Amino acid sequence: MKKVLLYFVVFIVVYLTFLVATVPAQFVLGQVTLPKNVNISGVSGTIWQSQFKQISHDKIQLNKVRADLSGWSLLSLTPTVDINFGDPMQHGPVGELTLIVLDNELRVEDAKISLAANDIIKNANLAIDVDAKGYVDIELAALQLGKPMCHEVQGNINWPKGKVNAFNEDITLGTLKARLGCEQGALTLTVDEKNDLGLSYTAYMRQVGKVTGNGYLTPGDKFPEKIKPALGFLGKPDNQGRYRLSL
Repeated sequence: MKKVLLYFVVFIVVYLTFLVATVPAQFVLGQVTLPKNVNISGVSGTIWQSQFKQISHDKIQLNKVRADLSGWSLLSLTPTVDINFGDPMQHGPVGELTLIVLDNELRVEDAKISLAANDIIKNANLAIDVDAKGYVDIELAALQLGKPMCHEVQGNINWPKGKVNAFNEDITLGTLKARLGCEQGALTLTVDEKNDLGLSYTAYMRQVGKVTGNGYLTPGDKFPEKIKPALGFLGKPDNQGRYRLSL
């Protein structure tokens, strides 16, 4: 009798596990209230391995998203999902990352993302029309957001051989790099001052979508000649030849 009961319990556990493993991702998504302005289309697969044709939020759009949920992570109550997205042959960001849910916070690890520089420029609301060339690479060893917004960040941003078109002129900016960090709960982006523009700048994000920043532009010997006429838009330089930048 005990053997029969044991076999029955094992059968039930295996059967329930099979049912959960084969639950369509579309069904699960239908039971979830998505954050405002988040749209998801083309859902397929199961809760363990799901695919999404497109995920968008405001001006951010990810294509061909694949999410693999680790079953072992559920045992420690820290759901962990490996995510891949994008297609080099299709417009939009391309990358991979691991997303970990910690209570009411999110943690991103081992992220490698590449996106068109022009997509960033178009969302920067610049005073002049600028088209950017090339791709910006983002690497995050760790990023944990919550309240306050930033708890931990280890990451870098790199725009190799940056180029823009402004005033109908193609302008070479050289390589621009920046590091990500945390400062008093704010997510920070600090530009590496070793650049051809003489640019020193730090941007701060204390709330999603709200960015402030300040720094200087100090034209030197390597400063592109073609954009010197545009310096007048920045006002007058100080007694050190620096143009103040603020956002």
